[in-house]
Amino acid sequence: MLLSLAIHNLAIVRQASLTFGPGLTVITGETGAGKSLVAQALAFVLGARGRSEAIRAGRRQMVVEAIFAAQPGSAAAQVLDDLGVPHDEAEWTVRRSLDLDGRNQVVVNGVRITVEQLRLWGGLLCQAHGQFEHQGLLQPAYQRRLLDTLSKATALAEEHTRHHARCTTLRARLEELRRAAAEREQRIAFLEFQRDEIAAANPQPGEDEELQRRHHRLAHVGELRATTGDLLDRLREHSPSLLGEVAAVRDRLRRLASLEPAVAGLDELAEQGEIALEELATGLDDFARTLHDDPAALEESEARLATLHGLHRKYGGSQEAVLDRWRAIVTELDDLARVDAEQDGLLPEMAAADSKLAALAKQLTERRRAGAALLEREMPPLLEGLEMGGGRLAVELTPVAAIGAHGAEEVAFAFTANPGQPPRPLARIASGGELSRVGLALRRLHLGDDHATLLFDEVDAGVGGQAGERIGEMLTAIATTHQTLCITHLPQVARHANRHLQITKREVDGETEVEVRSLSGAERVDELARMLGGQKHGAAARRHAAALLE
Repeated sequence: MLLSLAIHNLAIVRQASLTFGPGLTVITGETGAGKSLVAQALAFVLGARGRSEAIRAGRRQMVVEAIFAAQPGSAAAQVLDDLGVPHDEAEWTVRRSLDLDGRNQVVVNGVRITVEQLRLWGGLLCQAHGQFEHQGLLQPAYQRRLLDTLSKATALAEEHTRHHARCTTLRARLEELRRAAAEREQRIAFLEFQRDEIAAANPQPGEDEELQRRHHRLAHVGELRATTGDLLDRLREHSPSLLGEVAAVRDRLRRLASLEPAVAGLDELAEQGEIALEELATGLDDFARTLHDDPAALEESEARLATLHGLHRKYGGSQEAVLDRWRAIVTELDDLARVDAEQDGLLPEMAAADSKLAALAKQLTERRRAGAALLEREMPPLLEGLEMGGGRLAVELTPVAAIGAHGAEEVAFAFTANPGQPPRPLARIASGGELSRVGLALRRLHLGDDHATLLFDEVDAGVGGQAGERIGEMLTAIATTHQTLCITHLPQVARHANRHLQITKREVDGETEVEVRSLSGAERVDELARMLGGQKHGAAARRHAAALLE
């Protein structure tokens, strides 16, 4: 529910504050006083396009602020959650400003949001029927939702939309897999080549290092044999040999020890040296017996090393990198095989999803046809009561080439106010009054369970007398469940108000000022009398006005 509206520097309005309550609030005033500026201000603060030309002359900025009663658990509250806007308080405040340079600033409950986000949220707070820009009734989406509500198909439509989204996701995934199939096949062939190449070589961990040592020995066997033979000659064969010299030193130390006890035991050190040299010679003998020329083994090791080094160059520079690459190839091939399995599994799943979507769309079409018939049947009496006898609303269900998110057809309302004339799209109706009364009749036919404030501007344009009374009665009925605001020039409508606001303008210091007053008692009688008989109304007009308010 709208609690208040503050307007600053909008057209001729320098500053105005309006308070609202439940039920029906009427806004009256002389022609040109600024009544429709209230509707324009409300539209602006809820997301309608703002124009810098609307800023009051001599001012640089216009500001409109609205306060709504909080609506816990509503669709509007969900939007605030999605936008990250806190809404725990009892009231929701929205403030929007527009500068001369066209810059907008929107703040909801202390958090800045965009105008587009404001428009989405604002459309849930207020539905307007009249001559300003963002009238929901003219929007195909609103007409479709209204028809679904009247057809008791809202839950079905939501299920259809969710399932369509699922089908879209499945179809996109399947198409992605199909588009990637050729690339995937090329990738599989490439990976299988690499896998087979590595598998054919069968590299083992550490094999390259051991092979490198073996190759080095085979390549230098002649040098190793020559060096070993020379060492053995020095140890045993040369004259004198190392072993012979050490044995001679040992013997002379023993003779010396027999002459001088002080050197006793040194011969044992010489003996240990002799033993070590003998072990050295034995080791060299053993090593020499392992040295053989083997050109075939050398050639084999060179070929194996060439194979391994070729893999190293292609797959990372080392034996471990080659093995890591092989493991990665095997993993990727397994993943690609699963992708093929996924595609195979998606085909029947997609077929089942499409079948269910077609069934949902068919049910939705049937519900809409029944709802359209109901709407076309129920609207004429309501329109006749609003001084639009002969008026007819038609619902056009136009099949679409492919089932969409909202069904198998487009929904559009068409209207004619004149018998014998074909209905035309509702958006092409020239008269704002006609559009407002159509919206009023639709609202009366189905008020819905939303929390939206309803604003009717020029709902009584071009009518009077009994038709005005019927409009007032209809507004009163609507206001029992929805806060209703009505800008009116008919006393027959104004008399039904729970709250009556009067807009007047006057000149102050050479500038036009707009004043908003809440009327009651004698002031309200005076206003209805003015509406009945003009500024120079007399006692008869006052008596009539008082009678209307009884």
